Amino acid sequence: MALRLIGFALLFIWLVLVLFGKGGFVHLLFFNGIGVLAVDLAAVYRSRFAKPI
Repeated sequence: MALRLIGFALLFIWLVLVLFGKGGFVHLLFFNGIGVLAVDLAAVYRSRFAKPI
């Protein structure tokens, strides 16, 4: 749950800064947000569908 909040917070901050006209390294927030959400998705997938050893 915490990863989702962090990921969406990064994307929200990125969106606000882009709407204010910022550029450059601001787009790293977008890539970090997508990366965090991908890690969360992989963790949820592995926890639901992985067989215990």
